[in-house]
Amino acid sequence: MTTVRDEETPPSLSDIGTRSVRVTTDHVVRAVVALQVLVLAVVAVERLGLDLPVVREIVAVVYLTLVPGYLLLRIADIDPGRVETVLFSVGLSLVSLMAVGVVANFLLRALGVARPISELPMVLAIAVFVGGLTAVYAVRVDDTRWIEVDTRRLTSPSVLAFALLPVAGVYGALILTRFGNNYLLIVLYAVLLAIPALAALGKIPRELFPYALWTVALTLLLQNSLSGHYMAWGDSPKEARLALAVLADGYWEPAAAPAFGSKFTMLRIVILHPIYALFTDLRFVWEFKVVHPLIFSLTPVALYRAYQRYTAPTTAFLSALLYVSLFSFFVVLSRNTRTATALFFIALFVLLIANERLAPDRKKLLAIVFVAGIVVSHYGVSYMIMAAMALAIPAERVLGRLRPTIATTDRLTSPVFGLLYGTMLFAWYIYASPGSKAFNLLIGFGQSFTDRLADQFLANPDSTSASTRYLTSNFTSTTLDALKLYNVLVGAVIVVGLGLTYWRVFRNEDIEFDSEYLAYASVALAVFGITFLPVERFNTARTYPTTLLFFAPFFVVGIREVIRRLRTSTPAVTRTGAHRIAAVALVLFLALNIGFVSAAITNEYSTNALVEKDRIMDNGHPTEKNYFYKQYPTVYGVQSTDWMHAAGLNNSTVFLSGWPGGMKGAVGHRTLSGATEDRPYFRGQSIQREMLANESQLDGGYVYLSAFSHEGLGDVIRLPSGHFAFEYTRTHEAKEHWENKSLVYVNGGSSVYYGS
Repeated sequence: MTTVRDEETPPSLSDIGTRSVRVTTDHVVRAVVALQVLVLAVVAVERLGLDLPVVREIVAVVYLTLVPGYLLLRIADIDPGRVETVLFSVGLSLVSLMAVGVVANFLLRALGVARPISELPMVLAIAVFVGGLTAVYAVRVDDTRWIEVDTRRLTSPSVLAFALLPVAGVYGALILTRFGNNYLLIVLYAVLLAIPALAALGKIPRELFPYALWTVALTLLLQNSLSGHYMAWGDSPKEARLALAVLADGYWEPAAAPAFGSKFTMLRIVILHPIYALFTDLRFVWEFKVVHPLIFSLTPVALYRAYQRYTAPTTAFLSALLYVSLFSFFVVLSRNTRTATALFFIALFVLLIANERLAPDRKKLLAIVFVAGIVVSHYGVSYMIMAAMALAIPAERVLGRLRPTIATTDRLTSPVFGLLYGTMLFAWYIYASPGSKAFNLLIGFGQSFTDRLADQFLANPDSTSASTRYLTSNFTSTTLDALKLYNVLVGAVIVVGLGLTYWRVFRNEDIEFDSEYLAYASVALAVFGITFLPVERFNTARTYPTTLLFFAPFFVVGIREVIRRLRTSTPAVTRTGAHRIAAVALVLFLALNIGFVSAAITNEYSTNALVEKDRIMDNGHPTEKNYFYKQYPTVYGVQSTDWMHAAGLNNSTVFLSGWPGGMKGAVGHRTLSGATEDRPYFRGQSIQREMLANESQLDGGYVYLSAFSHEGLGDVIRLPSGHFAFEYTRTHEAKEHWENKSLVYVNGGSSVYYGS
């Protein structure tokens, strides 16, 4: 598909499989107006009581995710290319929706609207915003273009086959959840494992690389997020509770930030989730499980387009696929929406660094918008990028002077840009929380920022980092031990690739990368290295994917450079050989991460433990049961939690297993608005080793045994034995310690005892 300007000659129709479509400003305006009318009509019809399932969700997601951003892109006279237009439109849409939501929240309340963040006010506010953009677009943009559509390519077996991957991922997850059968997922994994090899062998057309990456990423995200009835333990329920609190109140009040914590200042949580939920009328659990993966799946596409600027298309494809293969991508980030959205904006920022097509002023304009998106999405990632930017800007100057031939001609970032970003970051997290407004002098600003930055990077000197704990851990699974060593190998190859690139710089040899990208990649690798120091605020599962965005290409480059030095051949042969070796390495890396090896061969748990659902629940090791139940809250656990909240005596002591053995409600399944129901106050107490010593009995109160702890399912009690250290005991071996209590609730997978 290509585009030409109005003054150019329309594409030839000599190719039978090609159609040329003329698109004008009037066409775009009519399409946007029609889509907006459709959205308003669907909302109105459903408010009258007539449900339109599926239609509302699809129309609303397309409308919110693409339309505002595309209009802003064209109004700013930015024409970055076909794929970039989609990516930048999504990025601009997300930022503009958060901005409109905040403005509507305060403006409508000032005008007397008690609940601005509810369906009708928010739908109308965004409709007015999009309507205004449409009017400005109609007046300012006079554009006619021809779009050449290759109909044979669109209906080719390759395109249709890749389109089936997300469908198989969805059905595989649903079958796993409903029947415990993982056969479809294992077959799907086998197909995914063939993709790196097919790309290296030239069997996938290069024109389909962005599409292939998107479908693979979406498949991996959906097969994980849709496994299970409920949100997993950890981040997504926390985010959902905050967003639901905003919807229950009908407005966002920053003054609540001290009570809710810094997460309440993240607009990705408190504004963007409510907007999508209100427009789609989806329950929060499905907005999290479906809409978020759709957006985040574009991240590797942006990375591919950025890497393609410096490397061969196959190198860029395999580099982006390395990122997708990381278990953090499809396990952690499929649910952690604030971090994932920040990473999506970083990917767009990387794409802007690599982009040569846009004018410098337009690149900077987009960059300011996207880094603002990072700031309001996740504070931790924002501080990491601040540190990286502060180091990369001077590093780029040094590299440019050392080797003028690689100096970036139009730098995206400068000291002024870094200062602007730091100001945005500092101002938002200082002023979004009223408790920080006391720092109204420059010295107070500086001290607050330093404290926040130090809080992210410094920990108790006697503690160990997450990265160090990971490398020194002895897993009960040989698959995880193999993956640990493989991660070390991947990291070593990346370090070699970056090191040999610098060696070529010092030898005045040509390299693919310019000074700005090389500086950011180097600093990102250094920032990740900090996690091996006593740093606890960033765990490896989040820090690695944040920094890998910049230095992923050096995996393939490292393989190529090693081959180049071990054998004498033409560059073309060297590159082809590097692609094939990298593809083989990626196949094994993905097989270990995704759980194919463990599910099909070794029958032991992996980073993607959900695929081993039935085996782990039936006879898994306590460690893997612990990992599995964190990601898979059961119906039994939710039902018993609801019973405890309904029938439990207020201010009672509840003895339970260490996390994930606690109470877990069905967060996100309830209605979007309404008063928050009262909860009884429980004094939760984890069962300790000393409580189970000798013939002791647990004190008066409840003993709560979720599916993780229930004798018929998990049969595990987790006992804290130190910082990041745990021991386990079997429930059936410890039940004599509460046998004097009465069994007051049981549902086949959870049980509750009560007594003195």
